[in-house]
Amino acid sequence: MIAQLETLAESQSAAQLEEILAAGGPVQSLYDVDTNEYIAAYVEDRGFSTLTITPRGPGCAKTDACANSTRGFYGSGS
Repeated sequence: MIAQLETLAESQSAAQLEEILAAGGPVQSLYDVDTNEYIAAYVEDRGFSTLTITPRGPGCAKTDACANSTRGFYGSGS
């Protein structure tokens, strides 16, 4: 991670850096405490889905936490 940020610091434009930081998503960044500035950043790929309720149909099983609709749903919600 640090090596990737150090490489980006050499080539990343200020506009690219600002766009990444302003997006509000999960990022990894390199901050210079001497200048009080971010000098590199990239969007972090968490490698998992934030969707906690999985579509299932038709209906639900007895052991599922379901919200009934035309296509039931199941999931723990956590």
